[in-house]
Amino acid sequence: MQIKKSAIQQNETTMKEIQYNDLVENPLKILELIRSGEKILIKKNKSQNLAVILPFNVYQEPDINRSSTKRPLGILKDKASYKINKDFKITDGEFLAS
Repeated sequence: MQIKKSAIQQNETTMKEIQYNDLVENPLKILELIRSGEKILIKKNKSQNLAVILPFNVYQEPDINRSSTKRPLGILKDKASYKINKDFKITDGEFLAS
């Protein structure tokens, strides 16, 4: 099994990079890496990322990139705006059903 270090551009997270076939052939070894705190990037082929597997405690940590700072609206920048009240609450199920 070949494991490489990889840096994901989006949030500059360093993780181990493995091929899909390695996951299929060595799932227990991959799980041990995850248990030891490693984040794993699964590659379908050399140029296509398939998935990321990370320890549950990392998944539960609040994302420091998700802040209450204003976000640009892309092509609608300076043409539209939005505001979400602090007391606004919706479950994932309610959001997906809407």
